Amino acid sequence: MARMEAAVFAGLFRAFDLLPERPLRNRDLELPSVERGARLCDAFEMYRSLVPDSTMSMEQAILILTESVPGGDLLALRCTECGRAMVMERYGTPRKVCGSCFDDAIHRTAHGLTSTSERAGMGTSPPASLR
Repeated sequence: MARMEAAVFAGLFRAFDLLPERPLRNRDLELPSVERGARLCDAFEMYRSLVPDSTMSMEQAILILTESVPGGDLLALRCTECGRAMVMERYGTPRKVCGSCFDDAIHRTAHGLTSTSERAGMGTSPPASLR
């Protein structure tokens, strides 16, 4: 659940233009600003309305934002299957798809089903290729 909630934050960070385009030399000095802080508060309010039962705090949102900056320990990416925001550890096992699409691919394979892209003639995507 925490990974999915972090992904919601990542999507909101992009939507509220909170992530800089380039790596920062010193995130602690260059990232904070009054304007970015106001946008972060707006993003956090939106997050709380989207995920009302969340236990994530503003401090955790700030940590996720700080570590999602280019060059940080987290990567804010898009799923190659559905386009949803997802968060990965920079040095963790790389994945091309979000947890939902990965689970769907496992289910489809286990039951001999095809994906939407396969039915559209776009080729197959075996689960091993999704990692």
